[in-house]
Formats: sequence, structure tokens, C-alpha cells
Amino acid sequence: MAAMVPAKRVAYYRVCLNLLPILVHEILAISFGKLPTALFGLHLSAEMIRQIIHHAAEGVGVRATARLLELDKDTVNRVILRAGEHCAHVLSGLLT
Repeated sequence: MAAMVPAKRVAYYRVCLNLLPILVHEILAISFGKLPTALFGLHLSAEMIRQIIHHAAEGVGVRATARLLELDKDTVNRVILRAGEHCAHVLSGLLT
């Protein structure tokens, strides 16, 4: 038979689980100097990411975008994919 967990301990763990995302953000901010975003870890400047997304929104192809911005087409695909996944995540959160 499973042992009963005291109510104080359950409340403590619930508080810890609620604070975990905040603590992770604070640790990352201290370690890297900035908070992670949807495009964190792509090793591109914010301006370059903005230009890639702008080209995609205007209907410019992946190869043409890569050629215009002097990037690899896989990098352009990675940024567009990550941005699309983030948009889908945000919209699913807003619509539920």
C-alpha cells in the first residue's frame, strides 16, 4: 500500500513546480545575458531573422532568400520552420 504524502509536502512540491519555469528563465538570463525566445540558439542576429521572416511573408522562395541574404538555404528553412512552430503554439494557446 502506498504511503500517504502529507498535505504540506504536496503544497511545497506544487509551489516548486509552478516556480520551475521562472527559475529556468532566470538561470538562462544570468548565464547567457538574455532570455530565450522562440528563435533562441540560431546564431543569427535579430535583424537577419527579421529579414528572413519578412522575405517569407512576401512570398520570396527559400533559395532566393538564401541568395539575397547570403545564407545557406538550410538556415533559412530552419528559421522559417521555428517561426512557424512558434506561431502555431501561440495560436493554439489563444484559441483554447
